[in-house]
Amino acid sequence: MPARVFIGRIAVLVAASCMYAADPGLRIGEAEAKRAATERVAPVYPITARQLKVTGKVVIEAVVNDNGIVSEARPLTGNPILTKPALEAVKKWKFKPFEVDGKPSAAVVTLSFEFDTK
Repeated sequence: MPARVFIGRIAVLVAASCMYAADPGLRIGEAEAKRAATERVAPVYPITARQLKVTGKVVIEAVVNDNGIVSEARPLTGNPILTKPALEAVKKWKFKPFEVDGKPSAAVVTLSFEFDTK
């Protein structure tokens, strides 16, 4: 493998692993995250996806800062035509701040959305 290709692959891996500038370390499960949500925005089902009968589950991982605001989000699973509206929705969610030792703390949450034509 040429050195340039190898270095390019390493750069992609490093960038992907460092998506979150500062992973807060605190990870919150979906049930707890939904209980802490103070504002929830439902994703808009894309018309094209509905017409093509594209369905499925999208799982999003998001960083919630110590003020309860989503600062970053990325899809973990899901059809790309459905992940975009799920990401847009999650970025509008707000949460009661999560706490560590009684102090507000940033956290990583996982949220899932089901897209169905029914």
